Amino acid sequence: MIVDQSDLQDGEVSSNLMRMSLNVPLDVPEKLRELAGGKPKMGLWLTDLIRQMYDNRITVDVKRMDVEGLRLLVMGLAGQVQSLQGEMTRTQSQLAALIAQGQEKK
Repeated sequence: MIVDQSDLQDGEVSSNLMRMSLNVPLDVPEKLRELAGGKPKMGLWLTDLIRQMYDNRITVDVKRMDVEGLRLLVMGLAGQVQSLQGEMTRTQSQLAALIAQGQEKK
């Protein structure tokens, strides 16, 4: 459930949401708006991103790893990136097919 929190002050909570103020470089808000698909979706997009990063964070102490350990870690991360790229390509193909179906019905 998305709650309109435009009337809340910093730190006030409505439901399970909290309004926050962030200081970011001037170019970031527009990039965030584009990534999220619009201003109303920015908070939800950031929430999902932060939760994913938190759930998938690497708990390895990189300072103690040898070169081989770091190499394997990077290979694993590269594999995850390839997997995500494949998933994104599949999703884009499905979206294109849905759009094409919609165009055919018109």
